[in-house]
Amino acid sequence: MEKFGKSQSVKRVEDLRLLTGHGRYVEDIAPEGSLVAYFVRSTVAHAVIKGIDTAEAKDVDGVHAVLTAQDLIDAGVDMNIEFSQVPNRDGSEGCAAPRPVLATDRVRYVGEAYACVIAETMAQAKDAAELIEFDYDELPAKIDPVPGGEELHPDHTKDNIVYDFCDGDEAAAWASVSAAAAAAACSAWAAAEISAASRCACASPACAAAARAASSASVRAVWAARAASVCSVAACSAAVRASAATRAASSAAVRPSCASVAAARAASAEDSAEARAACADSASAAAAADASCAAVSASAAARAASPWAAAACS
Repeated sequence: MEKFGKSQSVKRVEDLRLLTGHGRYVEDIAPEGSLVAYFVRSTVAHAVIKGIDTAEAKDVDGVHAVLTAQDLIDAGVDMNIEFSQVPNRDGSEGCAAPRPVLATDRVRYVGEAYACVIAETMAQAKDAAELIEFDYDELPAKIDPVPGGEELHPDHTKDNIVYDFCDGDEAAAWASVSAAAAAAACSAWAAAEISAASRCACASPACAAAARAASSASVRAVWAARAASVCSVAACSAAVRASAATRAASSAAVRPSCASVAAARAASAEDSAEARAACADSASAAAAADASCAAVSASAAARAASPWAAAACS
């Protein structure tokens, strides 16, 4: 890239002096004997000004002047702040309400300045500002960004509309917004169906495969709807019903499989019990055979000893 090409970052060179206390500000270079100005601002959002008493504030030491809108008007000062006036869609001119430096007949927002104190120091100016008596009748405030409500400029606006303009194809813009909202609604329904399908409680492979298939089908349907950029509420409902029917059919098909697995497990358990019983019978039979053999051996020994015993008696 060239040394002075476009889109290159510019390194800051002023941070070192600013962070180490070597920076200079307007207050640092104020001429000797200059005065300070402190603006007194409204604490209410909307009110009619009944009077501003500055007599006590003017008597504070170091205060050179306390100005209100009327003082500036009497001195011939143009207080209006210039701004661009935008035409309305119907060709009429937009709002041209005055924007004075200091409030004249009413205040229209919290923080709007209605007086200015000129003093030698800022502390003196603030002390004087606290002595200004501001008399007003509070009005309902306009706080929501929609037409209507309490008029802030009743002589210059209607429904608080400053100007009404449009650039581009309004109908096409609203159509796009409506289509996007419908597509978003369809996506939300599809996402809910996918989440429900993923919560299948059956542990068999067939159920898991069915859930994955249903999820894949739902995802493909969502992306197809987004690509086409058309989706109506009726179509969304139909898709949801179809997905629910598919899930119900899948569950119905899986339940017999689960029942078969359970039956097979039960049969296997019964077979095991029978085998264990057969083994026990075999062990009993073997023990009986051993006892019979022992009895035969004892009988044979007795018969063999019998002739000897008879001879001894004789």
